[in-house]
Amino acid sequence: MSATPPCWYAHNVSVDNSFNGCTGQILVKRTNYTSAPYLAVQLCSSTRYKLFLGSSLGATFMNIGDGSGSGADHCELVGGSEANALDAGNYVSSPSVDGYYRNTAGQEFSYGPIGYIQSSYYFHSFLECGVSIPGTTTVVYG
Repeated sequence: MSATPPCWYAHNVSVDNSFNGCTGQILVKRTNYTSAPYLAVQLCSSTRYKLFLGSSLGATFMNIGDGSGSGADHCELVGGSEANALDAGNYVSSPSVDGYYRNTAGQEFSYGPIGYIQSSYYFHSFLECGVSIPGTTTVVYG
């Protein structure tokens, strides 16, 4: 993968399925975050998906918690906006796991405990960001 590819990659990666509402294809691309350089998106549909972050393509991609909202700021990872975000509304069921988290858009991600019971970083089983994935963006298979 190049430093900032303009396309999605259909890459076989492992994701943490502890709270995943989607079962479709998984697509991967680079992020601009050094703390979490890879984004995996598992599709429910082209407009509903589950987002995961990973430290490398060989690592398990983990859930993403939000410390000041419902994960709407995570839409920036797929080119969407907080204004168009719609989450599953089930964060109170998010299990206690390790994953990535942050408070606001643009902030680097940290890694540690997330989930409703053990932290103040909650996550949902899916997210809609007002953008279609892959949309018109090229998907590289290989």
